[in-house]
Amino acid sequence: MAISLSTGDGADHPNPYEDVSSWWTFFFTGGYSWRWFSNPHLYFRPNLEYVPGPAPFTVIDGLGREKSFDKPFDCFIHPFTGKIETLYVQAPKSICLSSVNRPNATWKRTPIRNVTPISLRIANLPFRFIPAERRGDRRKYRPEDWLIVIGLWIPTLVIFFMSWMIRDHSPPTEKDQTKYLPVMYRGLRYPRLARNILENREVVARSLYITGSGNISAARSSYRTFRPRFLNYLVETVRDGRRVYEFERHPVRADDLTPFVMVCYSSAHYHIPDETEDEQGGDSGDLEALLAVATAAAVRHFSPMPSDLRKTPRAFWIAANCMPPDVAVDKTGNLRRVEGFEREMLANEDTYSISDIIRAAKHVIVVAGNRSRPWDNRALYVWGHRVWTLPEIVLSKGDSVTVWHCGAREKPSPSYEVHEVSKSLFPSCAWEDSLTSRQLIEHYTNLHLGRLELVKIALECLMSRRFRSLHPGDRVYVLMGLLRIRPPIDKTDSAFQAFARLSLPQDSDRLMERLICLLPDTPDQNWELMTDQFKASLWDIYPDTQVCGVGENDTVIVDGAKGAQIQWSGFTSVRTLRRLTTKRKAFLRFLAWSPLLFFIGVIIAAVSAPNPPARYGGAYGSHSLGSFGPTIQRDAYAAGLAITIITLLLFILPAPYFLQRLHAGKLWEVEPCFFGIEGYVPLEAIEEKLFGISGRDGPRLRWSEYGSPLSQHREGKAKHERVVRYRYHDTNNVGAVDTVSAIDTYPVETVDPTSPCAACAPINGGQYCHYHPTVASCHNASTRSAMGQMKVFTLVDTFNLTVTLFYAVRPPTVLVAGGSEGGMKRAIACSFDVTTGTLYRETVLRIPSQGVDRMERLPRIRLGLRRPFLEGDVREVHRTMVGGRS
Repeated sequence: MAISLSTGDGADHPNPYEDVSSWWTFFFTGGYSWRWFSNPHLYFRPNLEYVPGPAPFTVIDGLGREKSFDKPFDCFIHPFTGKIETLYVQAPKSICLSSVNRPNATWKRTPIRNVTPISLRIANLPFRFIPAERRGDRRKYRPEDWLIVIGLWIPTLVIFFMSWMIRDHSPPTEKDQTKYLPVMYRGLRYPRLARNILENREVVARSLYITGSGNISAARSSYRTFRPRFLNYLVETVRDGRRVYEFERHPVRADDLTPFVMVCYSSAHYHIPDETEDEQGGDSGDLEALLAVATAAAVRHFSPMPSDLRKTPRAFWIAANCMPPDVAVDKTGNLRRVEGFEREMLANEDTYSISDIIRAAKHVIVVAGNRSRPWDNRALYVWGHRVWTLPEIVLSKGDSVTVWHCGAREKPSPSYEVHEVSKSLFPSCAWEDSLTSRQLIEHYTNLHLGRLELVKIALECLMSRRFRSLHPGDRVYVLMGLLRIRPPIDKTDSAFQAFARLSLPQDSDRLMERLICLLPDTPDQNWELMTDQFKASLWDIYPDTQVCGVGENDTVIVDGAKGAQIQWSGFTSVRTLRRLTTKRKAFLRFLAWSPLLFFIGVIIAAVSAPNPPARYGGAYGSHSLGSFGPTIQRDAYAAGLAITIITLLLFILPAPYFLQRLHAGKLWEVEPCFFGIEGYVPLEAIEEKLFGISGRDGPRLRWSEYGSPLSQHREGKAKHERVVRYRYHDTNNVGAVDTVSAIDTYPVETVDPTSPCAACAPINGGQYCHYHPTVASCHNASTRSAMGQMKVFTLVDTFNLTVTLFYAVRPPTVLVAGGSEGGMKRAIACSFDVTTGTLYRETVLRIPSQGVDRMERLPRIRLGLRRPFLEGDVREVHRTMVGGRS
């Protein structure tokens, strides 16, 4: 049920009903442009345009034809010709005029046109001067409204019969009446990485084979590091007559099974100089202090120590000195220097194989704080800010970790404290996201997470930690250590490309297919958060597509999707099916035969009209029909006059009403179409332009209950429902009998998204609200927001007879059905980037499942989650006005 809106006094925006005016009224406002041979004829040029690129670009249209352009422009692929066409967006009058006064878009705008039959428009002329908010409900008419109807009724009849031979515009004949408009997408390019290794470019496939030593399964990369390259082996020495333990770093041979512990630290406590700092004479005091603490911790862990460490060695591993970047170790333990590509590969294997070293270590020791620095009670929390602390604790063996809390204190307090901390309690001691990270620890102990839950929770934990990244995708490569299959590292990958590369070969329960169906809280929100405005989780979505490749510029290649085109340039005539009731049959016959009956009556009355009496004698005025002639003539005249009057009063005068009733009422079937409108338009105004005035039968369109985050609904009047509770014989309830009772159920009522709520009144006279959009906020978003900011759009779905209000940066031209969630389909609304041939997600809508059956299957498409845009990508254009036209 839609709620009518009024703007109220002092509103700084036009009445939304009056803002949808006829196209001919724009001739009096000026600022428009005109073209003769294409629709729409009247439009408004934007005062913003894209800046030309450094070189022309080539786009492939829907039929595989190539065409080059110098600068980008908003466009769509024509559903019938496959050509790249300029995008025109229909909008209310105030938004169209804002193209002249406030340039905030690069697409052309055009008025909303009426596409109802011409005869119906003429029949509605008596009601055109009644305010739109009550035009469709006769019960709301005022006395002055009825005076307008009565005064215009006779002129309407004259126009109605004069236009009897005017031909109405018919719907497009090339469109399938049972389907939405198809999407003719072509021009898919090689992906950056294909799911099937045989579909890659030659250079990519060759690099994969080199990485995997020519083995396809190895190229898919499930490699493991079985032992570290270097270990610090404990050695016993005698100093000043005492036994002292030190360490010696040696390469690890292939047959070396020495048990070792892993020592973790934070760069916030120990500044370990890299090669550049060493060359410049950097201070290595922190490194010596760290190694001293690590040696003491390892000795304490292995106590009592073996009598002969050469026969039963013990060791510890620490990242500070066990990962030299330019020294490789072969299977026999021999060392060799590496440079160039080999050195890069070595560094990648070291950094992203730490998870394997953690798994191989007997125990994990955490060093928090520095003996040479003041004591810090929060040293363990500082250590926990590192991103690598997550796998160090999660993947460690045993049920506890050892914490060495170090720092300078006044004597006699020692400079360190040693604690054994249970892994289940460790998150509350070191991590601020203890509730989330605790779930990750439990997964590797006794409470296993699902495949989707593991990735999502791990990413949440990684996002909450600081990270000094070497490559953009390093955070994903940390996650890689928690998963089974690990693809080769590509330092040129972005974070999204690295994640997609990691997800493709995994059995991750189609994570990428679910991810593209999410709607983040804001367009610029990090995708790693995996938030959704519909408050759904990844596992709530059941994909209908497959991501079969990783594209350039943070895109993916999607196969198996269904899609449909959105018509933005204007409404078109929509085929409908109504039940031909007895009353409608009668009205149809009245309209068809009343003109003929009327003219027959007029002819009979005119032919048989009595002659005037003769003024002079003679034959003039005499009857030639004999003795019965005058009687027959009088009867024929009376019959003709009666036919004329009855036809005029009963059939011709109410002809506009008959025609309205023929087009009114519920629709049994409607041709599937998606229509787009920029801005907010009331439901009654949309229905009048598309189907005509709704009348007493109520609106045929309704607001979508759950279509977008802006959709609203409420419970209707309670309905009583009978409930029967049966007594089962296998129960022990003595004396239990069958009972009959009643329960209340509530129908779903749709609500206008801009309808006022209880919180609206105190804020600016009810014009704005913090909880939902209002007419004023929608108008401001459409006319005052800058290019690249969120604007308001409306989607009309004729098949499901729903209207959905949503936010987007640009008008999406394509709907791609991505999956199911909560009993509805997730439709990814995409705009078309002509420079790359990519469909970019603008928003995500929820549509009824039966609507997807009316969509065509798409070929492989290139889909991006965020369309690149910078302020410098557009520039303002100053146009001159000539005779009211620009």
